[in-house]
Parts: sequence; structure tokens; C-alpha cells
Amino acid sequence: MREMTTPEELFETQGGSPIGSAEAPGPGTVLEDQIPKGARPFPPLPKRSCNNGGASAEEATGPGAEPIRGPSLVTRDWRDEPVGTTDLQQGRDPGAVSPEPGKDHAAQGPGRTEAGRRVSSAAEAAIVVLDDSAAPPAPFEHRVVSIKDTLISTSYTVSQHEVLGGGRFGQVHRCTERSTGLALAAKIIKVKNIKDREDVKNEINIMNQLSHVNLIQLYDAFESKNSFTLIMEYVDGGELFDRITDEKYHLTELDVVLFTRQICEGVHYLHQHYILHLDLKPENILCVSQTGHQIKIIDFGLARR
Repeated sequence: MREMTTPEELFETQGGSPIGSAEAPGPGTVLEDQIPKGARPFPPLPKRSCNNGGASAEEATGPGAEPIRGPSLVTRDWRDEPVGTTDLQQGRDPGAVSPEPGKDHAAQGPGRTEAGRRVSSAAEAAIVVLDDSAAPPAPFEHRVVSIKDTLISTSYTVSQHEVLGGGRFGQVHRCTERSTGLALAAKIIKVKNIKDREDVKNEINIMNQLSHVNLIQLYDAFESKNSFTLIMEYVDGGELFDRITDEKYHLTELDVVLFTRQICEGVHYLHQHYILHLDLKPENILCVSQTGHQIKIIDFGLARR
């Protein structure tokens, strides 16, 4: 048997097996004598106060006393930034600006992203969808038009050199109402026989029943020996066909959604009134403006109830 003199070797070995002290220290045992040489004694623990009216720790730990509680656990809001926490650990963009010190975190509640702020869901939707407004109504009240057999020149000035479009029926020119200066479109339809006249009258009759922002509106109608002239709402965005086939125009999925939704709304209105367009195509859909997404369906020459 040999005595260990280093602080790390606190046991005595006998027969190759480690054993502890032979006896536990009694009441009169001096513990200082059992401390190895060179060991550093622990300082006495300071008395702590608890929340029990300022009583000491020793007084509060008797039988029936509540145990001393450590520091309370405070639930941190996700906006709090612990020291040493990285941007990636917080799920934040590494390039994002941290909130200014001293700012009220309550004011930076959910719904904000930059500099500790996130925009509201409505604002986020506005950022994604930039042109989701409905098509504007016609600049006149809906009216039921009766065919006139007077000269069109008495009420309107038709610009023969400003052609807006054309097709199998004839041409569409820009015109102006003399009394109001209202810009309109004059659709001149050539007729050769009775059937052609009946088809135009059917078109006028159907348009008299339409009152929807995505359907072109009829303003006036004139009949002559060889033609009919339909005065209609004017829009200057051109045909949807020309826009989507333009090589310089980048057609996105969002564009398609906006166009298709309005087309469906216009067709739904027609079907509610038991009307079939029967000639729905990009050439018969006009854009309200050259850059916006609002559209209007035109050409009800083949439509039937």
C-alpha cells in the first residue's frame, strides 16, 4: 500500500482494486486534514435571496417550503435576436437589414419583411399582380338601339382613313359624335341580300341585351341601301391576337390567367342570357389599352340565342 500525493489520485489501491476512504468522516473529523497537498479548496457558497419576502435560502428550504426557483423561462418572440444567432439560424435572408436597436418589436409584427418588417398579404398580392383591375365600363349608359334609316353623317363624323380593323363583314373606322365629341367606332357591314340583312339585325338585337364590362357595347345603328353601320364603344388597345403574336411581347403565365379570367366572365354572362358567341377567338377580343390586361369581346355577327 502506498499513499498518493497528487491531487488527481484521491483513492488508495489495495490488491489492485480501487477503494474509497475506509470510513466516512464523523462529526469531529477535520476535513482539511483529508485534502490532498496542493489542492485548492472551494470558497463557501453565498447565501441567495428568494422571492419569499426577502428570506434567505436557508430559511426558505425547510420542511414545507417551496423549492428555490432559478431564473424564469421567458418565451421569446421570433423577432428577438439572441446574441450570436446567425441569420441562417433565424431563417432570415443573410442580406436583410436587422431592426434598429431600441425599436418596439410589437410594431414589427407579422406581415413585414424588410428591415424586420413584412408587407401585408394584400400588399404582397398587389406586388405579384400588378394589373388585376376590371375593364372599364363604356363611357355611356347601356341603351336599346333602334335602327335608323337617316344619313349617318348628320350625327357622326366617320374617319375613312383611320381603320381600326376589318374582316369578312367589312371595316371598322373611328368616328366622333358631333353633338358630344364622344370617340366611338363605326362598324360598316356590307349586305347583298335579305339573309345578310337579317343577320345584321340579329346582331343588333343580341347586342341590345348585353351590359357587361367585358362585352363591347352598342351605341347607335344606321341602315342604308347596301350596308349597315353599327356605332359602338371605342377602345384603342388593338386585337389580343396581335399582342400575343408580337415577337417583342413576353407572354407570361400571369398574363394568360388575367386574359382568360375576363374572357370566362364575359362568356359566363352570355350563357346566363342564353346566348352563344360561336366565333370566339383572339381576333375577336380587343385590349382596352396597349399595355394593360383589360379586354372586351366583340363581333356578335354569328351569335345565337
